[in-house]
Amino acid sequence: MLYARAPIAQATVVVNSLLVAAVFWRLVPPARSIAWVAGLWVLAAARIALVRAYGRAAPSPAEAARWARRFAVAAFLTGAGWGAAALVFYVPGAPLHQLFLAFVLGGMSAGAASSNCTYPPAFVLYVVPALAPMVVRLAIEGDRVHAAMALLVSVFGVAVGTIARQLGGTVEQALRLRFANEVLVEDLTETRRRLERANAELELRVADRTAELERALDVVHQADARKGEFIAVLSHELRNPLAAIRNSLYLLDHAAEDRQRSARAREIIERQTRHLARMVDDLLDVTRISRGKFELRPERFDAREVVRRLCEDHRATFEARGVALRVDASDPAPVETDEVRFAQAIGNLLHNASKFTREGGTVEVRLRAPDGRVEIGVRDDGVGIRPELLPLVFEPFVQAEEGLARTEGGLGLGLALVKGVVERSGGTVRAHSEGLGRGAEFVLTLPLAARIDHAAPAPPPRPTGRGDAGARILVVEDNLDAASSLADVLALEGYRVEVATSGTAGIAKARELRPSVILCDLGLPDLDGYQIARTIRGDEALRATRLIAVSGYAQPEDRERAVRAGFDAHVAKPPSIDALLAAVASG
Repeated sequence: MLYARAPIAQATVVVNSLLVAAVFWRLVPPARSIAWVAGLWVLAAARIALVRAYGRAAPSPAEAARWARRFAVAAFLTGAGWGAAALVFYVPGAPLHQLFLAFVLGGMSAGAASSNCTYPPAFVLYVVPALAPMVVRLAIEGDRVHAAMALLVSVFGVAVGTIARQLGGTVEQALRLRFANEVLVEDLTETRRRLERANAELELRVADRTAELERALDVVHQADARKGEFIAVLSHELRNPLAAIRNSLYLLDHAAEDRQRSARAREIIERQTRHLARMVDDLLDVTRISRGKFELRPERFDAREVVRRLCEDHRATFEARGVALRVDASDPAPVETDEVRFAQAIGNLLHNASKFTREGGTVEVRLRAPDGRVEIGVRDDGVGIRPELLPLVFEPFVQAEEGLARTEGGLGLGLALVKGVVERSGGTVRAHSEGLGRGAEFVLTLPLAARIDHAAPAPPPRPTGRGDAGARILVVEDNLDAASSLADVLALEGYRVEVATSGTAGIAKARELRPSVILCDLGLPDLDGYQIARTIRGDEALRATRLIAVSGYAQPEDRERAVRAGFDAHVAKPPSIDALLAAVASG
């Protein structure tokens, strides 16, 4: 601030020095006036040069004291220059000129109070040499008037000093407030910037979260739509085989003597029953996959042989549809996974290819074993897949639109099962299609296992299921149709069969008859199958009885719970008759 006001002060020096010289031009020798004015102008020029040097240096706060001392020295020299005016221009016997000179010196001192008030040493060093010579000259005149004038100049100097000190304090406080306000403004500005950044980030996060919620809502809507479509499809797919079964039963009742029709009706019932059982099994498998409870039983086998066998098994289906099936599977491909599930996955791909390839089309099955993995591709030139449907084909219940006819049927679970089996075997599966009418290709990849150097052991022979004529079996089942039909099947196999339709009745008959085998449903109205098993196992007389659970509760945890309760085996509904008879006979 000292250096900021210095140029104006030096301009005042130049103007006032010229004014003083002009007033006293006739009263003092011109040479003295010119010398005095020249001296002040040199000091003014020096001070301007000092101001410029200060501006170029842009000193740090640590250098401020050094530049303040330089300013104080310049102020002292300027004050001394004005003090010299009392020696150069003081004219004895000219009181008016003396008063004018005292007025000019007092004015310059007052001006210094304003420009130097922020640095008291500079003000003192200016005012004392500026006023002291005038006070001395007035005092040595010896009369009371000059003594009073000397006193007034001195009092004026003290008063100006006091005012300068107060003004300096005010300026210092103002500067402190200014700096504090600047800091506050900077803090507020930085706070505003932080708030703006935080607000922008918050808006971005809200926008991202809103977009996520909208995407999640879209997914929920799509899932809900797929669920509705699935329920409608499931109803259709269940009614179709049930209609065929009902028609076949009508034929058996009314055309029993027509052996050809009766045989065809029995074939239809068998085929449609297997179809229903497969749909239920697919639903259960998809549920297990979604819950992470899908179990695999890994074993080593040659994928090439399984692929070849499955292609031959499906060849008749392709030929019936007028579709050519080409197989290229020459590379040995040892893998380690669940062979049954692997065959199920390949079978699903072949089944899909046969469904969606038109008559006269071609399906190509290719097996390669490069770089430590086996790739199995099933490619057709059929109806293809819409681009928007392609990313979703492995999701459960996703199907292409087929219209109301639904000639090909299906629940949209086959590819979901393929993905679940392959991924849990450490592999991948992908789909590719160039659009509708351009066909589709599904590529399944699995890691290769070590080479198979010996043939797998032959499976153990399947039990015939025939039991001893004297063996007694108790069927505990609350569904009368299921209980009576099962009893008839077992009776045909030579067993003596009794039926109980509740848990309480089942326990009573078991204690009365002491059967060799008990086939027990798990979901009974009074006592569940687990309670019955624990009761039977707690009866010493029934310890040797073989307990077999026959139930629609067929999840892995249901089987484990059945074993813990005391069951020897678990057969899922609807049971394969061969599997059921094998379970009974193995006891």
